[in-house]
Amino acid sequence: RDKGVTAVTGSGWAAVKTAQKIGIPDDKVLQVAGGAAEVAQAVKSGRADVAIGESFSFKVFVERDASLDMADPFTQSLGLAGEAIAFLPDQQAEVDAFNAALKNYLGSDEMMKAVAKYGYTQAYLPPKSLTTAGQCKG
Repeated sequence: RDKGVTAVTGSGWAAVKTAQKIGIPDDKVLQVAGGAAEVAQAVKSGRADVAIGESFSFKVFVERDASLDMADPFTQSLGLAGEAIAFLPDQQAEVDAFNAALKNYLGSDEMMKAVAKYGYTQAYLPPKSLTTAGQCKG
């Protein structure tokens, strides 16, 4: 933001709102139609300096193209959680049980061993302060 670089993200992606929230000027946020491939191409072609989006989507392009690179160390700076599990309104007992199991599993040795082969590290874990209520506020 402070370097004046142009950031690219997908049109309608949560990163557009986040970029605005953290003070990136609108004229420095290039929105492209499509998915991660189009975002990565905007960086490759020089239309943007950096890409903002879901890291595992971009990881595929970085692994296949030496002209692209990921931030290192990676940090969860956007404060977003893109995954969700849905329950019916009358399933509060199931929600509570799921949340209890998830709390014990997230970041556990068992989980980290299972996801290591995909390049998932502790840096990808959601911050402890991240809550469903906070995410739903927008």
